[in-house]
Amino acid sequence: MKVFAKFLTSIVIVLLMSIQIHAVKLDNNINTVIELGKQISNLESMVSNYIAIGTKIKFKDPIDRLNKNIKEYESILKLLSKKYANDSTIQKSIKSSQKIWKKTKEKLLIAQMESDKKIMRKEVLFIHKNTHNLELEMKKMKKYILKSIKSINSLELNAAIDISISAHGLVEQYMMKMWKFNDPTIIKYWDSSVTQYKKSIAILQKSPHYKNPEFKEWLDKTEKILEYAIMSFSMIEENPIPSMIYNKCETADKLANEMALKIIATK
Repeated sequence: MKVFAKFLTSIVIVLLMSIQIHAVKLDNNINTVIELGKQISNLESMVSNYIAIGTKIKFKDPIDRLNKNIKEYESILKLLSKKYANDSTIQKSIKSSQKIWKKTKEKLLIAQMESDKKIMRKEVLFIHKNTHNLELEMKKMKKYILKSIKSINSLELNAAIDISISAHGLVEQYMMKMWKFNDPTIIKYWDSSVTQYKKSIAILQKSPHYKNPEFKEWLDKTEKILEYAIMSFSMIEENPIPSMIYNKCETADKLANEMALKIIATK
């Protein structure tokens, strides 16, 4: 009887393990899409934090934040490479990213070793361009994996993720303009972030989730933050307020994450 009980317990454990593994597999692509969105935001934050260091802004320790940005990005690249080892499309993007990242990381690390503003400034346009190329690779992977998600409305999930990405993009371009770079891509990427942000809001306003009072409150707050960011960007020459923009867009990021979780929970 005891032997049978042990045997039965073993079967239950195996069944539970197989259920857990299956759940992880089902959830895998959703988690990956969310993580890819976070890493696009992370790359944008690298530029913002680098400029904060170069302009002597000590708000929320940008050196520590930049180090975390770098470690997190490298960790996720390794995780993606392992998780999608047999996916040629993902592997292609990872290899391309690794190639771009090597030189970009070298330039970013100047922030740890160099206090000369002129030397740091010299590298910003290179970093700005390369992190954008890294973002494009992340966006390719996000778009590719989104196609495989059938259990929830992937358009709505992507819209919530894109609000977070756009918010970080606004901070990045705000910091670039604040340091007075004569680079046409600043306005180009700013306009792109604003357009993406507005488009994402419009998608979620039409979704059934917007009827939920809590979800509506979150989305309405993100819309007000966008309006504030646009106004602040237009007044940057007279009154630069980087810490305020950072805080506002961090709030938008948190609200977007809450909306993404709500969308996933109601699948």
